[in-house]
Amino acid sequence: MISKQYVNNSSANAKLMIHQLSDINFNFPCLKEQQKIGQLFYTLDKIVSLYERKLNLLEKIKKSFLESMFTKENEAKPSIRFNLFSDIWKSIKLSDFGFFKGSTVDKVIRNQDHKVAMLNYMDVFTKKEIKYSNLKKNSATKEQIKNFNILENDVFLTPSSETPEDIGKFSTSAKTIKDAVYSYHLVRYRAYTKTFSTYYLDYAFLNSNNRNVLTKNAQGAQRYTLSLAFLNELSLKVPKIQEQDKISTFFTKVDLTNAQLKRKLNLIKNIQKSLLNKMFV
Repeated sequence: MISKQYVNNSSANAKLMIHQLSDINFNFPCLKEQQKIGQLFYTLDKIVSLYERKLNLLEKIKKSFLESMFTKENEAKPSIRFNLFSDIWKSIKLSDFGFFKGSTVDKVIRNQDHKVAMLNYMDVFTKKEIKYSNLKKNSATKEQIKNFNILENDVFLTPSSETPEDIGKFSTSAKTIKDAVYSYHLVRYRAYTKTFSTYYLDYAFLNSNNRNVLTKNAQGAQRYTLSLAFLNELSLKVPKIQEQDKISTFFTKVDLTNAQLKRKLNLIKNIQKSLLNKMFV
């Protein structure tokens, strides 16, 4: 630890005076131990770099497949498909197969209301898994719980953002969540029947062509929004549900691999930080 007496606080950022370095005493182990310590941290740095490169490569692969496995504008088929699928993708209006619905639930806990879990804007925006344990506690009336509940395969989207590029993030609830509602900052899309594979819409609207449709129709100045009127006219090219299943499963596996790599990377970084604190005096 460097004593405060050697630190110059005269500027906005405290800095060590170069001419004072010669007055500081450092504790060093023997050369052999220095070499061992150096080799250990060199190895950890190499592992960190390896995982960072893997994550970067995986992100590029995902981005490439998101462009290739969904149709481009004026195309009837994507450029990359799974075996056995060759049918033309059909353009459908989402409101013909389900309905969009806003909410009136705000982030306030009222003692007279029922205690519930609430899906918030950032839960959807950050793609946090939609499950009870991930949701914050809130309250809602009996009528709100009935109207703004969360059922299996409900799709939620962010209809507003500070920039058009960040608008319209989609996230699907894979399961029904009892005693849960979604906030007034979100819009829910609920299909009448099993029209879409679980998570399919999430990935479809990560494709740049589909995202462009959303960003071009975002209205506003300081904050941009997608109106319910626009969403009710929103169309999307989709394959049969069997192909949707394949696409959703593929990207889900990519995301799981990504999450595993991030956990391992964070673990290595935490180990490195802990050793830095413990192996020096």
